[in-house]
Amino acid sequence: MGMEQEEVVGCDGQQHASTQQRCEKRRVYAISDLHVDYAENMEWVRSFADAGGAHQRDALIVAGDVSDDLALLQAALEILCAGFYSVHFCPGNHDLWKCRKKKGSNRCSDSTEKLRRVNAICRELGVHIVPHLFAGRVWIVPQFSWYAGKLRGGRDVPSLDGGMLCAWMDFSNCVFPNVGPSIEFTGRNVGAKLAEAKLIDDFFLSKNNNTGDEFDYDALRTSPYPVITFSHFVPRYDLNPSQEWLLFKELDAVSVSPSLDALVRKAGSSVHVYGHTHIPRDKIIDRVRYVSHPLGYPRESAYCTVRKRDASDFVVWEVGSSF
Repeated sequence: MGMEQEEVVGCDGQQHASTQQRCEKRRVYAISDLHVDYAENMEWVRSFADAGGAHQRDALIVAGDVSDDLALLQAALEILCAGFYSVHFCPGNHDLWKCRKKKGSNRCSDSTEKLRRVNAICRELGVHIVPHLFAGRVWIVPQFSWYAGKLRGGRDVPSLDGGMLCAWMDFSNCVFPNVGPSIEFTGRNVGAKLAEAKLIDDFFLSKNNNTGDEFDYDALRTSPYPVITFSHFVPRYDLNPSQEWLLFKELDAVSVSPSLDALVRKAGSSVHVYGHTHIPRDKIIDRVRYVSHPLGYPRESAYCTVRKRDASDFVVWEVGSSF
C-alpha cells in the first residue's frame, strides 16, 4: 500500500472547489455491513448517498461487508462514490466469499482471487484502499485483519464440534490457498477451521506491518495530522458484549483480532471504525474512540438501529477545508 495525498478530483469524477472559492467544514462519515444483497438495504444506501448532494465534499469510510456478489458490491460503491467526495473501503468476510452459486465472470475460485477482483473494482472506481490524507487535514488508514479463533483471554472454544459455529459460512466460503493448505469444512472440524483462521489473521496483519510498497507507520508517526483507522474486524475483546449477554456465545472467536489494537495505537489513531458484529458501538478506551455503525440485516432493525438514524449520527470526524 502506498500513501495518497488529497487530489483535486474526487471519486465522483467531479472537479471540486478551490481554496479561494470555498472554506468550510468537511466531514468523515463511517458505516459498515451494508449487505446490499437485500433490496431494502440497497435502497437505504441510495438514499444515504444522495441526500440532496449534501455529502459532495465529505469522506465516507465503509468498514466491509457490502456483498459477496461482485456486481452488487460494484453497484453499491458506485452509488456511494456519486454521493461522496471520497470513499474508503476495506473488505469484510462476506466480500471475500468465493461467490456462492454464481457462474461465469462473477465466480471466483478462492478468496485470494476474490480479494484481487474487489481491489480492482475499487481502483477502477477511485475508492481508496490505501491510507489517504483527506482534505489535507486527517489521515484515513485501512487496517487489515481476520479473526483469531479464540475467546477472550486466549481461551479455546469449548465443544468445538457443536454449537452455532457448525453453521459458520466462512468456514466453507473463505479459502486462502496463499496462506496454507485449506481444510475442507465438514461441519465437524470447527477446531481445525478456527486454527486456520489464526493463520489468515496473521497473514492480513502482516500486510499492515510492511514498509516499502506497503504503508510505512514510521512515516505516519512523523505526520502532524490526526489519524482515523478502520478495519472490518473487531480490534479488542472488550468491544463485544460479555458472553452471558450473547445468544451467539462463540462470537469473540469469529470477530476479534486481538493483535490489531496494537496497530491502531502504533498508528496514533484518534478514532477506530470497525464492523462485522452488527452491534452498534461508540466507546472511548485509553484515549481512542472506537465506533461501529452497522446497517446489518433488515431483520435486525430492532437493535441494529442505524437505518433509523439521521445521517449526521454517522460523522466520526470534522475538519475545516483549506483546499
